[in-house]
Amino acid sequence: MDMSLSDIYHFLGRDLKAWVSANEKLRGKITAHDLNYLFEFHTDKGLIIDLMRFDKVFYHETFAYRTGDKTIQAFVGKVCMVIHQSLAEQGVADLRIIITVKSRVSFRTLFGDFYIHPHFNSRSVPSLQRNPHDEW
Repeated sequence: MDMSLSDIYHFLGRDLKAWVSANEKLRGKITAHDLNYLFEFHTDKGLIIDLMRFDKVFYHETFAYRTGDKTIQAFVGKVCMVIHQSLAEQGVADLRIIITVKSRVSFRTLFGDFYIHPHFNSRSVPSLQRNPHDEW
């Protein structure tokens, strides 16, 4: 079954929103409106995760303080696991996807370039790099 990239992004977005809604730690920390914009897929930009869509108190306690970078990487690792599972359920063998994380950690955008395939290792959290084009 051949799927277009927009079809793939559609079911990935649906599954990511369902994951957040079902996650007890995240469910009450984001409004239904903001959940619709937490994960945005673009055919040329990949996946953009806007962490600032979470409740302000939760966001600052979870993503914006000293442990912010590690927490963001752990969150992206879980997102990658959901993506991997969704791809497997849809019979999509592999997908190269750029993941950009919008966050206010050091007032910089974090990004990563991930290749998700059947041998995805859920124990190794993807490493995010700072975008060299961002300015202080």
